[in-house]
Amino acid sequence: MPVNKIISVKKAEAIIKSYKKSRTVVTVVGGCFDILHPGHIKFIRSAEKLGGRVFILLEPDEKVRLLKGELRPVFSQKERAEMLASLTSVAFIVMLPLIESDAGYDELIRRLEPDVIAATDNDPLLDLKKSQAEKSGGQLKVLPFNKSLSSSRIADLLKKEHL
Repeated sequence: MPVNKIISVKKAEAIIKSYKKSRTVVTVVGGCFDILHPGHIKFIRSAEKLGGRVFILLEPDEKVRLLKGELRPVFSQKERAEMLASLTSVAFIVMLPLIESDAGYDELIRRLEPDVIAATDNDPLLDLKKSQAEKSGGQLKVLPFNKSLSSSRIADLLKKEHL
């Protein structure tokens, strides 16, 4: 029977703790992943090549709306999680609750204690992620940005199609 890859933060803590005991590297990546596109896939595959298991910290619909605007997300957190779960590069998708502050993300990373936080070189939160990695005993790995149509650009194009 296949393992359910879509999990809560609490379940992620338990799984990561067991991976640490067996010295399995845990890499986390975070994001909205609203409209899955080739740049997302390449990024996730690159994160997997760092070794170990990839956990995606998936933002809730409320956070996507705050970040991307009232018409987003296009797909619900559950739908986005199901799409991501189909990728063989992904070990688990962690369904995040609404986190409203940097301190909240700091606490999440402290609880999970990943070995690696993977981010792209164009991530506006690189300094914050580096600090979180250091505080949790892990490291930040910066991967090249894979240029492709962004989720926001795709959503804009779709919106224009329907006007």
